[in-house]
Amino acid sequence: MAQGDRQQIPLLTVMGSAEVKTAPDQATVGIGVMTQAPNAREAQEKANVIIQKFLAEMQRLGIDKQDVQTSRLMLNPVYDNPKPGEPMRISGYQAQNALTVRVEDFSLIGKVIDAGVASGANTIENIGFSVKDDTPARLEALREAAAEARQKAEVMAKALGIELGGVYEVVEGGAQVMPPPMYRGEAFAAMKADTPVEPGQVTVTASMTVRYEIRKR
Repeated sequence: MAQGDRQQIPLLTVMGSAEVKTAPDQATVGIGVMTQAPNAREAQEKANVIIQKFLAEMQRLGIDKQDVQTSRLMLNPVYDNPKPGEPMRISGYQAQNALTVRVEDFSLIGKVIDAGVASGANTIENIGFSVKDDTPARLEALREAAAEARQKAEVMAKALGIELGGVYEVVEGGAQVMPPPMYRGEAFAAMKADTPVEPGQVTVTASMTVRYEIRKR
């Protein structure tokens, strides 16, 4: 009976959404190396030498070891192109090693790339921007979404000649964080240390569905 009574309550359903933009406060730079040699050990050793040089450069720039992370480590055989009817044979090995460097000082981005190239890196992958703590932006987006839902409900109630009651139900649609587009390798392969990098803005969106009780005036 209680459930049946609840279903008889007249309701007004509205959706509120909001978009909040905030400046990123950290960047990640992807640097990698790809080497090839007749045997697996030599290919890996070549890659390791370059990576060690790069890590030393990161230390020289004052970047903490915790802000440098391995993002890819691969060792694959390389096959020759056999003649028709002949089996494929391994002609060598290819080693790949990629690191992701996190910086909060955006003026270091170009220097990190220069250090990678100087160390022998041959895979400059991307630059990405983000926010360390997006909680304040998420909450602000939710507040604005709730305010929009209330405004919509008030306008609709007035237009329909009904009285808006209390909130019956709220369903959060969630919040989504969209970072600025990444710079890809081709876009900054020739970048120098003094090249300015525009971080753009991080966009946070939120939505919610609100049901209000309504009654005749």
